[in-house]
Amino acid sequence: MTSLPKARTPAAAELTGSGGGVSTAAPCWNGRLRTRKRCPDASTSSSSPSPAFRRQTRKRRRDASAPAPAARAFVFKPSKKKSDQAVEIGSVDDANAEFVTASLFHLTQEEMLPYYNRLYKKRANMGLAWYHESNQEDRYEFTNVHLSDVYNFMDDGVCYMHMNFRARNEATRSEKLFFAELALTDNVFNQYGGYVTTTCSIVDDNCLGGMKHRLDDGLPTERRDKQHCYVCSKDIKHPKGESYKGGHYAENYCVDGDD
Repeated sequence: MTSLPKARTPAAAELTGSGGGVSTAAPCWNGRLRTRKRCPDASTSSSSPSPAFRRQTRKRRRDASAPAPAARAFVFKPSKKKSDQAVEIGSVDDANAEFVTASLFHLTQEEMLPYYNRLYKKRANMGLAWYHESNQEDRYEFTNVHLSDVYNFMDDGVCYMHMNFRARNEATRSEKLFFAELALTDNVFNQYGGYVTTTCSIVDDNCLGGMKHRLDDGLPTERRDKQHCYVCSKDIKHPKGESYKGGHYAENYCVDGDD
């Protein structure tokens, strides 16, 4: 009696792969052997990246290898406004002239001169601006001022400034001597340092000078003199006494500017 061959079990099966080698992987068994399939391996299926993850990885690699865009340099371009335009040194609009002298205490007197020249040039231009309001057809431009021709003093609780300076007529180019009085009656933090012009007029050698020298002979009986100034020296020419306010009281003033 001829014996039948034994059924081939999955464990004993020898399957030939496409490469001609012998596969050692156990085929799936669903009752009968239909196709060659590899059973899922838990150790590899859990760590296998998903298609979406692989796409994201490829995209990150492309982004990393791409050259970075060149940085654009930022250039600040301030707008050109009227207030930003250069201000003439010593002009009426030179606000910095008011405050620059506050930091000059460490300088010598010679080093201070340019700063005070700038400030007193502005004071003279403030006087000319006041003069031009009443004499619009007779306009002058500042030429020079000597520091010895400027007197700062206090009278009745108000700080005053008396000064002589020279200015040239814009039309005839002739030069004239001016007297100006300014009083510290406004906000000291404004662009004029709180000073306002009380008077400014043309004077000459025939005008009265200051009467400070008369105090050397003692105080006069009549202490109030509306026609003269007892602050300035005789070299400082003044207009009529009624046109300016300070210095009419005959006394020894604490004067900044006297020699």
